[in-house]
Amino acid sequence: MDESVLYTSIYKYMEIQLQLTIKSAHKIIRTAKPNDMDKKYLHFEETDPVLEVDQIAFLDNGTIFEYSFSRHPFY
Repeated sequence: MDESVLYTSIYKYMEIQLQLTIKSAHKIIRTAKPNDMDKKYLHFEETDPVLEVDQIAFLDNGTIFEYSFSRHPFY
């Protein structure tokens, strides 16, 4: 893989160039209170809700190829 893949779609690269089949993704979405980093870097107040998203993506053979955890302002 060269750097140009990063500017397009890594999923397309996986499916076309590597001939892997992406099967599914499971997401867990929940709300939480802001932690210290949220307050410091995102300037959240103690009462601001935060949306958390966990995602695990699988290939057709059951192999996990992606895990992500993100926190977002809940507007």
